[in-house]
Formats: sequence, structure tokens, C-alpha cells
Amino acid sequence: MAKDRSRAPEGWPVTLNSMTGYGGADGVLADEVGEGVRPFRWELKAVNGKTLDMRLRLPTEAETLEPAVRAALKAAIGRGNLQVSLHLDRAGGLDLPDVSDATLDSLSPLLSRIMNVTGATPPSAAEVLSLVGSMAAGRREAGLSAPDREALLAGLGRAISMLTQSRAEEGAQLRTVMAGQIETLTALAAQARTEAETALPAHFEALKFRLTALAAETALGAERLSEEAAHLAMKADVTEELDRLDAHLETASSWLNLKAPVGRRFDFLTQELAREANTLTTKGVSLPLKQIGLDLKVVIDRLREQVQNVE
Repeated sequence: MAKDRSRAPEGWPVTLNSMTGYGGADGVLADEVGEGVRPFRWELKAVNGKTLDMRLRLPTEAETLEPAVRAALKAAIGRGNLQVSLHLDRAGGLDLPDVSDATLDSLSPLLSRIMNVTGATPPSAAEVLSLVGSMAAGRREAGLSAPDREALLAGLGRAISMLTQSRAEEGAQLRTVMAGQIETLTALAAQARTEAETALPAHFEALKFRLTALAAETALGAERLSEEAAHLAMKADVTEELDRLDAHLETASSWLNLKAPVGRRFDFLTQELAREANTLTTKGVSLPLKQIGLDLKVVIDRLREQVQNVE
């Protein structure tokens, strides 16, 4: 197998991974308006998918993070359907603005100037709170500060680490099951070869006997009848199918240790295994050989069910 096909892109895990997993991470942001904290939580949910499909749910003020979020996920995940959510609370988890002394000190000169110029009466406490809340909303709608972006992306990194770990743990379980199924298929293929080596010569002799019995009723000579028997026996030969079956199983076994996502190639390989098993069942010249072909098909179907979960 070519070496470049077994080399994982930088940052990708080097184990057989499941496409199913969960990752979450909590953190806090400093609230510049109220001098408090703003809790946040990332949640990542992954299920099976033919390609890498990401669905993001980000707060309005965090939408500018989308390119960075997608890039981080693409660097860590090869395939699967991902649901990505960021929950970002207000300061202290409340809707009311947190009015600090610094905020009031910054507003006092502005309010005094407005009253001097317009002759307006001093604002009520409710009006001051409304103004502070509008200022906070304006800052949040304007986007995230650099420290906030850094904190949120660091939290995303922790969530991705948890997701990849859960996918790797489930992948290890899948690998154990798949290795057992490949071992079973290898044993069945060996049984099929042994049975074919016995059944094919017997089948050839049976054909010769039946054709010889017909010689008296036909104009064909014994040599021609022998040739016909050999031709029919060759059509029943399953050596090539068994050789391909062995080669496919050897490839499947090696792919369990590939350092790159192999789910799509593994799915195609199980289709090839099924094709050889079908041919073996059809061409088998003895009942035991046909039964082994059916047993192969059952285990291959089970293997393919597991492969559907592999990244």
C-alpha cells in the first residue's frame, strides 16, 4: 500500500475514529460594561455523515467567529454531521445592566452638558439604567473584543478535544468488533478454499461420467466430451474469487491501523467483499461451499454496519 495514503493530515487523530461523539466546554468572559463576568458554553454534537457537514448556532455578536470555528473543526474532524452551539449569557446571567462607579463617572459629564444646553431636568434612575443598557447592547452588537475572541476560541478548542476523545474511544470499540469480524471472514475464506479444493475435482469427475453416459446417444467423441467437461468445471472454479477475497480481507485488516480517516474507502471495500461472497454462493458446486458463501455474506453485512460509523 502506498505510504502517502496512510499519512494523516497534521492535527488529525491517528486512531480509528467513530463519527459519533459529544464535546462541551464552559468559560467566562469579562464584561467590560458591568465589570462582571459573562458565562459561555460550547456544545458539539457529531453523528454519521457522508461528508463533513457543520451547522453552527452562534449569538449575533459572535457571528464573526464563524470562519475560525469552521477552520478549527475542519482541522480536527474528517467526516460527520456536526451541530455546533455557543451559549453566551449576559453579565451575571441577568438582563439588567451592571452599573459600576466607573460607568456612572463617565456618564456624569455628558448628562450635565446635556442639561446645561437643553435645560432638561435631571434623568430618573430608570432613565439612567436604560441608557447604560443601551450602551451595553451597542457594544455587544459591535462584536467581540480581541480578548473575548481569544477566550471563546480557547473554549472551542477544549470542546473539540473532548469531542475527538469521545470519537476515539468509540472508535476503539468499533475497531475491536471489526477486527473480530475480519478474523471470522478470514477463517470462513480458508474453509471455502479447502472445500473448493475437494469439491471441484469431484465435480469434474461427475461431469465426465454424465457426459460419457450420453456418448452413446450423441455423435460427439470421447475427447470432445472430455473437453466439454473440463470447460464446465473451469466455469465452476472459484479460485480467483477466493484469491480476491483473501486480498480484500488483508487490506481490511491493514486499514484498521491506518493513520487517516478510512470510513468511505472501508465502505467500498465491504461492497467488494459482498460481491465475491455472492459469486462464491452462485458458483459453488457443493452445498457446504454454498453455505460458507451464505455465512460470509452474513458477517460482511455485520461488518458493513460497523463501517457506517467509521470516520
